[in-house]
Amino acid sequence: MERNIMVYIETVDNSPVVVSLEAIALAKKVSKENNKKVIAVLVGENLDEVAKKCFEYGADEVLYLSLIHISEP
Repeated sequence: MERNIMVYIETVDNSPVVVSLEAIALAKKVSKENNKKVIAVLVGENLDEVAKKCFEYGADEVLYLSLIHISEP
């Protein structure tokens, strides 16, 4: 099983928190030393621009989980 580096991206008002982007950059350094991928994990809605920013900071992939609100009938 391939092991990669996953970084959870915290957001506030649909913008990434700076320390999350810094974590991607640090993970990228580690990933190059160990031949791994950096996967940014986003949870929320309307985060397409955040996903783009993650790629700019070095993410190889972005896992984007969109929230769906379901009510019990």
